[in-house]
Amino acid sequence: MDGSPRFFFAVTAVFRFAVNIGFLERPLTIGFFWGLVTGDWALAVNTAIFFELFWLDLFPAGTYIPPNAVASMLLVLGVSRYFGIDQAALLAVPIMISLPAALLSAKVEYWQRRMQASGYNRIIRWGRKGEESDGAGRVILLSLFQILALHVVFLCACLLVLIGTISGMSWYLGHLPAVNGISWFHLWFVAGIGGIMSLRVRRSYALFLAILACVTLLLSL
Repeated sequence: MDGSPRFFFAVTAVFRFAVNIGFLERPLTIGFFWGLVTGDWALAVNTAIFFELFWLDLFPAGTYIPPNAVASMLLVLGVSRYFGIDQAALLAVPIMISLPAALLSAKVEYWQRRMQASGYNRIIRWGRKGEESDGAGRVILLSLFQILALHVVFLCACLLVLIGTISGMSWYLGHLPAVNGISWFHLWFVAGIGGIMSLRVRRSYALFLAILACVTLLLSL
């Protein structure tokens, strides 16, 4: 198991809130950089499109911390490298199992914010007193270090659980778990629900359901 997923996840976690540079922490962007580093463009782009669409409806607003789609995506990419697979049929199960990691990552970020409450209070007191101190810088650097450390540990744990789960299923089935007949198009279609929900237009929901019904009917013929 190499360190690529851990590196990508820890660094992008910093860009997610601590240093906000546009869409740098989005799955499509991270997928581009993954393909640039590994050369596996097809897998990186296909996986990134799925997770970009799936979590598109949930975005940061106010104090809301949305699921970290990059966490799930990098788990799938890590499993792909570990088992040497890139077909949608073989990655469908890891994709489904990895989805809760996006929600758990948001919980980790919330927990880290709670840990920094005391540091925030110290900065406020320094500001009110008008004192010159480098303590604020230390608090910020400590916060950034905590983000990196927490996310490295988090993704390592999730990756071990996911690999262990897939290995256990493979031992039980006698082969890697697969969803026969499924392609990336099917996965994107399912993930498209998130994209449709993000439009916040009822007509788009009705149109999507109508298309889904037509596709289902055609496949059943």
